[in-house]
Amino acid sequence: MKQLYIFLLALFFYHPIEAQYYLGTGVNYNALAGESADRNKNSLGYHVEFENRSVCWLWFGVHADYINLEPLDDYPLSQPYYESILSISPTIRYNYLSLDCNSYDLVPYLKSQINLGLANNSDELSRMGMGTTFGTGIAYSINLWDQCWMIDMGIDWISPNNIILADGRLPIFYYQADIALSWRIQ
Repeated sequence: MKQLYIFLLALFFYHPIEAQYYLGTGVNYNALAGESADRNKNSLGYHVEFENRSVCWLWFGVHADYINLEPLDDYPLSQPYYESILSISPTIRYNYLSLDCNSYDLVPYLKSQINLGLANNSDELSRMGMGTTFGTGIAYSINLWDQCWMIDMGIDWISPNNIILADGRLPIFYYQADIALSWRIQ
């Protein structure tokens, strides 16, 4: 296990050309699915992200999401429903067409996350959960004010508590469409 941590730290600080750390923020639309759609309305959310993009084909970092949820208008408030989700997620993005670090403008990717967070519910059960995200998207690189920026659009399937959740709590599933703007900080 110690070797895995050393490998991940070495990969995070590996600089084949030059450091490319990006900080970004964005907005997302969350369309609930399955039983989640029977309890809650679709909603908007916000996120921030920090990523190391030094390795052209493999970006990794941390992603934090906040989503405020409301029950459906005709949903009985005596039944449990989700109120909000706050998650922090280690993220890996695989850029399957980015083989040349110096000449990409359009970067398609596949994404995977492990979500660690709080899913606030109207009941008294534990809010802690662990789940997964799988998605795809495309990032577009632009140069503005002598700075490298990326506009990122993606679609994800997310369940913030499909691995670990409180006994008696229903998992939540949703699709997320997001747009983000990130800038190179180093």
